[in-house]
Amino acid sequence: MNYTDLTLRWRKMARIAALASFLPAWIYVRFYFAGGDFQGVGALAFAIAYIIFVEGFAYADGLTTEELRLRGGSLLERILLTACLLIQTLAIALFGLKPGWEIPQTLMFHFTGIYYCLTRTGMLTCGTTDILLPLDTIVGTVILPFSNLNLRAKALYFNGIRRQEREAGNLPPRRLARLGITVPVMTGLMTFLGVAFAWYTLGQVSDAFSALGRTLFRPVHALFSLGLVARLIHEELPLVILSIPVGAYIYGLVGGCLCREHPLVSRDDFDNRTMPYHIFPAWSGQVIITALCLVYALFLVTAGAEMALLAGSGEEISAGRACLMAADGFWQLGGISVLNFAVFGFLLFFSQEDPMDSRRTRFFLTALFLFGTVFALLACYKLFFVYVGHFGLTPRRFLSAWMVVILLLWNVMAVLRLHFSFSAARIGILTAAVSYSVLTLAPLHLICG
Repeated sequence: MNYTDLTLRWRKMARIAALASFLPAWIYVRFYFAGGDFQGVGALAFAIAYIIFVEGFAYADGLTTEELRLRGGSLLERILLTACLLIQTLAIALFGLKPGWEIPQTLMFHFTGIYYCLTRTGMLTCGTTDILLPLDTIVGTVILPFSNLNLRAKALYFNGIRRQEREAGNLPPRRLARLGITVPVMTGLMTFLGVAFAWYTLGQVSDAFSALGRTLFRPVHALFSLGLVARLIHEELPLVILSIPVGAYIYGLVGGCLCREHPLVSRDDFDNRTMPYHIFPAWSGQVIITALCLVYALFLVTAGAEMALLAGSGEEISAGRACLMAADGFWQLGGISVLNFAVFGFLLFFSQEDPMDSRRTRFFLTALFLFGTVFALLACYKLFFVYVGHFGLTPRRFLSAWMVVILLLWNVMAVLRLHFSFSAARIGILTAAVSYSVLTLAPLHLICG
């Protein structure tokens, strides 16, 4: 993006937003690296500061609720994702990162914040949450923020000077004054840091040189040894330095979205770009589904016979065996669900015929997701009745139970979507986001004993 192509009003507004972006970045860094009492409330403070920053930047850019609706955005999704982000961070503030949930909570916290920004700025590929969620995830986490990583630096320091103006010498007075202040200050700062680092490094080699440095820089050393100054240097300065790239990422994401009037890749663009890859006839997908269904049926017959023999033997289930049965059921469901949705995606993006327009293909897909539903029910039985029923809940089992129920819901909704027209992907994804966020508020230390 050529920054000079943006209007002067946008550049002025972007400069104010660039200064404002330092606050959520600093709170974020303190939340993750400072620890202590701030680590809990810092998550909620960051979420509030981040939401205010995104909303303020968007409204300043003219992206009001009405304008977002005209672009195809959804007010409902905006409200839900805002609530999800606040609820998740409130849970961290109240309970901290739950034992066994550290990685999922961290990933979901970041993903919700990024996805909220895409929703608020109308940068989702389909306008609203849809089946192209993985593409939106890549765009929001990697492409937009990193391709605009220098946008904040441009907003803060770029003064619109073109090379022709500089060579002609016809610079406006305000720009000359800004350059007259910025250049000496930055030169002095870089010189001081360079000399300090070089002197410190060489002082490790020569004791005499180190002693000379202590003599020459005794006033500076005395200043830095003061309590408040020492605390600022040793505790706050590293956090400020770390917050610079974090703020550049946040500003690159939000500013990169607002610099655009349309998503990076729209649904029509995606369909046109993937059109050459629709090369497989409908029967190829039907053959794949038939083979998978035969394997699934054979497995269910075998597993059913094994469970019947186990129930008839009256054998007591050990803790290790129950754990293994539950884990097998959970990973079985996860793997089969991913495989089934991958096959569905293959038919959507690589088949010559739209699977939703073919009654035969929809019949095969219905069978596929019905098997997925059976696997989900089997996993529920193993987890709830065998494992949790015998040995109780733990935070990790609580999270596993939620994932099993969500995957069961997705399989059922996939079957319904094959025969009825409704936004199944949108409902399924938002249901997972909202239910997970509410679940984080559960007092697991009381529920799990």
